[in-house]
Amino acid sequence: IHERLVGSEMCIRDRYITCCLFVYLLGYSCIVIAATYGYIDIIELLINFGADVEDKGRSRNPPIIAALEGGHLEVFEYLVDQIGADVNSTNCDENTCLHIAVNLKVESVSYQLQIIHSIIDRGINQTRVNRKGLTALQLALLNHNRIISQELGARFSDGDGEVILTEELLQNMPSSFTNPNVGDQANYLSMTTSSVMYK
Repeated sequence: IHERLVGSEMCIRDRYITCCLFVYLLGYSCIVIAATYGYIDIIELLINFGADVEDKGRSRNPPIIAALEGGHLEVFEYLVDQIGADVNSTNCDENTCLHIAVNLKVESVSYQLQIIHSIIDRGINQTRVNRKGLTALQLALLNHNRIISQELGARFSDGDGEVILTEELLQNMPSSFTNPNVGDQANYLSMTTSSVMYK
């Protein structure tokens, strides 16, 4: 089924039938499958026939997050701008699309920043925490992603472009982490770089 979905020669009818087959066999939401594979035409068709843009299906993954995970920023923007999808919708781990964007494996950092800017421009709640109690900025810091941390931490800037980790920023930080690169909170707080420091 996956091979059929990624086939570039598929007509809209075949795409629709294949999406429905995926839903029938695995219990996933048809609109989530369409978003994952970047099929705006199928999404439009489904919406016209009454599909719910917030339908997460068995995966508990909203279409906007599925679109980003599938590498389709244009589908994310279409769902939010044209269909009215909730930009703050979360998946089964209570991650928002901003949490997802921080961890995306994409072709370049500049493209990842483009995705993050697009999400922020559409009104994402940047203080929302996931099931582990982390904001997207805290997640970026835990992953030692300096560029993304600096970008997300701009509102905590000291005016010289350095991100200051304030008590406000750290208030939701758990006492321990499961991230293999960061053993505990002490390691996190002692992390100092040219772009990130604790005050």
